[in-house]
Amino acid sequence: MIEHVLEQKKLVPTEETPQRSKVRFVKEIMVKPLPKKFKMPQLTTYSGKGDPYDHMQNYEAVMLLHGWEDAIMCRAFPLTLTEHAHIWFNNMKEGSISNFNQLRKEFIDAFLINARRKKDASYLLTIKQEEKESMKDYVERFRATTLEVQDLQAIVAISGMLQGTRSRDFQKSLSLDQPLTLRDLFSQANKFILSEDVMRHINAGNRDKKRKDRDETNDEGRKTGRGNEHRQVPKLKFENFTPLSQPRSTILASIEGSGLLIFPPKVNKTMGKFIDAYCRFHKTHGHSTDRCRELMNEIKSLVRRGKLNRFGY
Repeated sequence: MIEHVLEQKKLVPTEETPQRSKVRFVKEIMVKPLPKKFKMPQLTTYSGKGDPYDHMQNYEAVMLLHGWEDAIMCRAFPLTLTEHAHIWFNNMKEGSISNFNQLRKEFIDAFLINARRKKDASYLLTIKQEEKESMKDYVERFRATTLEVQDLQAIVAISGMLQGTRSRDFQKSLSLDQPLTLRDLFSQANKFILSEDVMRHINAGNRDKKRKDRDETNDEGRKTGRGNEHRQVPKLKFENFTPLSQPRSTILASIEGSGLLIFPPKVNKTMGKFIDAYCRFHKTHGHSTDRCRELMNEIKSLVRRGKLNRFGY
């Protein structure tokens, strides 16, 4: 008798009126058959407490990798939700979701408060290289920060690195050959780091060689009874340079066709650590014409012999 009354009031399910859960997707999504080989991939779950963008990006990446279409992505998504996120989905209106783009927007809007805040581009100007931080570590830290900036313009990143690095040589490199894109910026930074490593190894090898030569000289001096303590260290040929009235590159351009200047043999390697700089005297990269010491020696020699008085004092 009681069961009959409840059945009439539709408060309990019967065989004629089966109970079913609400379906949040439209009919077109629900009638789409599952592929025969469909297997739910391993997916991370979301409880409603983390960054919704992270969860959605991870979900889409896995589902698109398997090639599942829009309807399957809609129907599989609720299986990744737990706790508060699961409650949110169950409270959605029946038949309210018609495609995955809509589901994505509803999900992001619901948990947007938990999203990590994107950094403003001006934050890059605060990323400074620490006193003992290597150039490589600084560039990696700077690069990681750029990923947290939304709609980043290359000029802002370039300015940030130009102000943030402690390397004067790299600042000069950026100023003389300013990159146009983020890719160019990090490519130039990586080349500079590589050149620094090469020069570090070269200098270490030179120090070892000098130490070895000095030890051998001392050994020879002890054998002959003549130590090195009374030897005069030869002075450089041009220890005190007279200032020139023109840059070295200008003087070179004026006399390179005169036959006065003897050019060194061309080398097929970089001479110096500034790979973006070019020396017209050596015809190679590594240093600039105006910073070439060998060219300075040659010019001073000509000046002191009276060949280039108009360029000296």
